[in-house]
Amino acid sequence: MSLNSDMVGEGLEAMDIWKHQNYFLSGYYLPSQDTFLFTELLPFQLIPQILTDYDPAALKLMTYIEFALGAGVLAYIVFMITGEALNALLFTALAVNVPPIAYQFFSLPTSHAGTVVFLGIILALLIYVNKKEGEKKQKTKKGRKVRDTSIQWPYVIALIVLTALTVVSDTIILPWLILPLILAYLLVVKEKSRTMNIVVALMAAVSAIVYIYKTYFVYTWVVQDVVTGKGTSNIFSTILPLYFKALALTLNEGLYSVFNGFAGFGILEALSLAAFAALAIYSAWNILHNGQNRFFNGILLASVVIMFAMFLVSNYSIDISSARYLTFTAFAVLMLIAASCRKDDKICGALALSLLLISAIYGYSSVSGTAASPNAQEYGLIDYMKQNNLTFGYSSYWYSNILTYLSGEDITVRATFFYRDDMKPNVWLANERWYQSTPDRSFILVDNSSIGDNGREVISALTTKLNASEALHYEKYDIYPLEGYHIGPFQVVRD
Repeated sequence: MSLNSDMVGEGLEAMDIWKHQNYFLSGYYLPSQDTFLFTELLPFQLIPQILTDYDPAALKLMTYIEFALGAGVLAYIVFMITGEALNALLFTALAVNVPPIAYQFFSLPTSHAGTVVFLGIILALLIYVNKKEGEKKQKTKKGRKVRDTSIQWPYVIALIVLTALTVVSDTIILPWLILPLILAYLLVVKEKSRTMNIVVALMAAVSAIVYIYKTYFVYTWVVQDVVTGKGTSNIFSTILPLYFKALALTLNEGLYSVFNGFAGFGILEALSLAAFAALAIYSAWNILHNGQNRFFNGILLASVVIMFAMFLVSNYSIDISSARYLTFTAFAVLMLIAASCRKDDKICGALALSLLLISAIYGYSSVSGTAASPNAQEYGLIDYMKQNNLTFGYSSYWYSNILTYLSGEDITVRATFFYRDDMKPNVWLANERWYQSTPDRSFILVDNSSIGDNGREVISALTTKLNASEALHYEKYDIYPLEGYHIGPFQVVRD
């Protein structure tokens, strides 16, 4: 799978930290919504990137490890709830058999895989503390049962710290877990305890404080407004269909084919859809007729509902790549299915086995025979620029960071906005240092296949204004050499 400029952000941050001794990422402009600092960069990516000399394969491998760890932690939660290893194994099997086309949304950089790991740890601690509180009853001399009101402070502190670090790193933890936890605890849990009251209250307060602080008070983090205005007609005509299509993509290949206009719908897709639908309906019946695990089920169901609402009113709904915001929603559905199956339930076992077998066949048929050459086009362009001594230049965001990272900074391309008379730095996963002390020789890189007539007019006016040399051509790219140009000061505008 090829990487893009978004996906190599943590690789460039690792370079800044180690190669340029910028240990605290001073002057680095990160998106406030998902910095990934404490959920991915520091615990998973930084050291492997340094040890492998910033190898893109290591970047992808570590994200896969995050995916595996996340699935493992969630499987352990299923075991905590059911007490059965078979249920945990069932969830693991369902989780690793996601549709092949959806794999990139679960286990590539920007897939929020590290957030799933931290979410799983937090949820496991919450379930453990809640169970311990339920067991803290003792008989008095008169035989009356009373609850021990002592507070489990070590667990409270651990939960608060983990919550703060996760919210700093990724805002999506709020609709995925924090808001569902508050809702489920208030509406579902009947016998509340002092410890859980304090945990839920502090997690809510800390989440709100950290979110406000990171969004509005860290100057070098680019503000992203999660909630945006959406017209009613747009919700029904565009966003709702996109939600169901994206969620189906993460759950089942047959279901996705249906929501994709029955594209590629064949025998395997039909069998897969039938098995998944039967298992989901059967599991829903079990949940409705089983009064156990109300807190656990309440959190997961609330997470599904809240994420649905957030998708409708937030900037999470962009295109099919928005499926990456629904990965935990898919996991929540699979956890509910896995936890609802009893050990001796032959019907559930048969349905699950059928689904897994069909998914395995479908997965093999989808990936067998494919030859992967990730980022071949970018590597070819890098070689061409090296041969022509083009080592520093400017381009749009989607060509800047990826070329800089894949070349190990042998070719340095900085993200800019193009205007008719000048260029301005693009404040997105960028460092102020990158636009200071620029060399006299540089270039403008343009993907000629991706710009329209207006874009060509802008580039023509800009290259004329800057006295660019005659363009060089490599495949779909135009490269305009510059002499003596230095980009203006790095500025960020905050509302």
